[in-house]
Amino acid sequence: MILEELKNRDKFTTTEYELVKFVLNAPSEVIHMNQEELAQAAYVSPSAISRFVQKVGCRNYGDFKIRLAKELEAVNGKIVDYNRPFEAGASIKEIAEGIYSSDVGGLKACLDQLDEKTIRAVVKELLSCKRIDLFGAGATISTAAFFAEYMARIGYRTQIHDNSARMYITVEKGDFKIIISHSGKPRPLVELAQHLKKQDAKILLITGNPASPMIQYADYCLFTSSDEDLAVTNKIGLFSSRISISFILSILYSCVFNENYDKNMKRLEETGQLQTKEF
Repeated sequence: MILEELKNRDKFTTTEYELVKFVLNAPSEVIHMNQEELAQAAYVSPSAISRFVQKVGCRNYGDFKIRLAKELEAVNGKIVDYNRPFEAGASIKEIAEGIYSSDVGGLKACLDQLDEKTIRAVVKELLSCKRIDLFGAGATISTAAFFAEYMARIGYRTQIHDNSARMYITVEKGDFKIIISHSGKPRPLVELAQHLKKQDAKILLITGNPASPMIQYADYCLFTSSDEDLAVTNKIGLFSSRISISFILSILYSCVFNENYDKNMKRLEETGQLQTKEF
């Protein structure tokens, strides 16, 4: 528990302890601050905050805020179990509120740890690529479908591959591969990543698992951060992870669109009649 660790004075340097005191005195304020705001408020450098959050076992500042917020929710008796966001016999309103909290939590987590540098690099790859191949397992395939369709509408060759086709994929110059897996562990996808890397493919991995074996094969990684437990297999539904993946893909599509905004708007206007017929 982060709050318990912060009470261990001997664990921190003098500078870090000033930050510890600030967090302990105003944790509800800290979860709404970005890294620069906290640095100014606690009179420390942003780099000191980066070292501090890693010392308490967090991947980055966004991860720290998520865990801190979750502990505060637990203390206040309002914690939401993202694996099972509603109990047996729940009313319609309780079910709706549980799913809403799960989805909002997934979106907030992604936004808090948004890696803009990696997104810029991935968008650059997408803008220049000749073909986009998407791979996933189970529900991630349907989540990726909208991205493939939207990218196709602004002129990109996109394809989603099913299980039987994965190991027969060949890499051509100008390809960009996107592998999506919240758990980051399915063996067929790990083997696929290894297979693609041997062909010098450019690979983006979207996962919620910072220890995924696929990371070693990926050129870029973007992390979902839903609070779904990777070890829990009997989830009611993949609510938070699904919305997190969808959010990341929406950001990538929108950034690509924005690079040639007028051209892409014209393209959509030209195909508007076709799109209208679909609804």
